Amino acid sequence: VQADAIGTGFASFNGSSDYIDISSAYTLLNGYGNMTICCWVYVEPDCAQYARIWSTADDGSNDQNFLMINTTAGQFRFEAETSAGAGTGVNGIDGDGLWTHCACVYDDVANKIHLYNNGILQNSASLGGTIEAKDFIVGARNDTPDNEFKGKVSQLGIWQGALTQAAIQEVKEKSFAELSASDKSTLGSEMIPNVNFDT
Repeated sequence: VQADAIGTGFASFNGSSDYIDISSAYTLLNGYGNMTICCWVYVEPDCAQYARIWSTADDGSNDQNFLMINTTAGQFRFEAETSAGAGTGVNGIDGDGLWTHCACVYDDVANKIHLYNNGILQNSASLGGTIEAKDFIVGARNDTPDNEFKGKVSQLGIWQGALTQAAIQEVKEKSFAELSASDKSTLGSEMIPNVNFDT
């Protein structure tokens, strides 16, 4: 069930001064063309438009890769820019007042990015190349920080691989502790160590 998949811990963000800097995670992103970033997200109804749920950049001066709240109705938007050049973005569902699973997929084999909400593909766009990252911020835009997120984030994971829809649904339905060694080796060669976010 959803509550089991989300788990008992989460990071809570107040929309003005809360964010988590895990810039050391950039080593799992930088130079890779196939990558998936998954998390459960709860959007407070008064979360500001353009708030960043996570954000990373190649030079630290602006955020070229991020998951954000695109509208005042809480619509998710995944934007990406790679070594191939100009970036692009894809929209998902409206998430105000709901727990929603988000999976942002970079697929350098198919030259696509994909956004899945609750295990269902919402949109894809053409984009190849590798990710260029020097930081990783949760809950705000990376460069100021700015565009602070108001809501909660749980079960954040970064997978070195373009997960399929079936794999994303498997991740969505399990907490980190419930993923077996076989799950982890099948889903991706590396994953950022899970952080048990507590309130």
